[in-house]
Amino acid sequence: MDKLASLIFICSFCCVSALINITELKGPDSIEYGSTEEIILDCNFEAEKERDLEVKWFYNGDTEVVYQWVPDSHKPGYAMGRLKGRIDLDYSATNDSNTRYRALKIFNVTTDLTGNYTCKVSSFDSEDSETKQLIIYTPARSGLDLVLLEEDQTVICTVYGVFPKPELKLYLTGENDTKLDVDEITVNNTQAYQEDPDNGSYNVTIVHYFPNLTSFSDNIDIVCELTIPGTDYFLSKSVTYHTESSAVIHSPGVIVSTIFATAFLLLCK
Repeated sequence: MDKLASLIFICSFCCVSALINITELKGPDSIEYGSTEEIILDCNFEAEKERDLEVKWFYNGDTEVVYQWVPDSHKPGYAMGRLKGRIDLDYSATNDSNTRYRALKIFNVTTDLTGNYTCKVSSFDSEDSETKQLIIYTPARSGLDLVLLEEDQTVICTVYGVFPKPELKLYLTGENDTKLDVDEITVNNTQAYQEDPDNGSYNVTIVHYFPNLTSFSDNIDIVCELTIPGTDYFLSKSVTYHTESSAVIHSPGVIVSTIFATAFLLLCK
């Protein structure tokens, strides 16, 4: 009989623990800085006959609470931390008293809001949580700077003012648009990042030395691509290796060591 009672208790607990369910955490994955004045992160949840409901939003983990709302208080929630003074506390996601102020309507959208946002809904008996990444990115300040120094068989690609930390990559394309990873055919490759202490943006320069550049056909395109992980942002620039091409910038015999020094100086622009 004791075993049966224990089994009933365990089953009852399992059923209770599943009463709160976050069905969807809605909001943008990424936004270009300056493209909007406000964003909404909505925590859609179901709670059947739950007591003492509480909704909390956390930033980058489970220690920094940025918003808290108790439905039984019949009042809007309150913001704290980095979202204090940046949330429309009167915004209603629904007309239901148990879910009305569940969402975050954030204004003054800046890059420092980039991070992971966790919605946690709890009650006396159960809880559920979901996390969503939000990226507020800054595009390249003035596109990509791509230079082919033919006589030195060196390519330099530089970008300025990107946030968050971007990825910059070079590759070659030949006939039929086939791609060739430059890391497989280059030596003395260098990639340098410089972070702006004021706004956290990045200047990035990559330098690739091609010891056998002259062995390629005249129709080789050298392509520099910029991406920001977690976003759809993409930027590309190419230069054609051709002895008669006006797109090629000829160097007056600068030695490779000087080229690398110049690349680092570009970051200070």
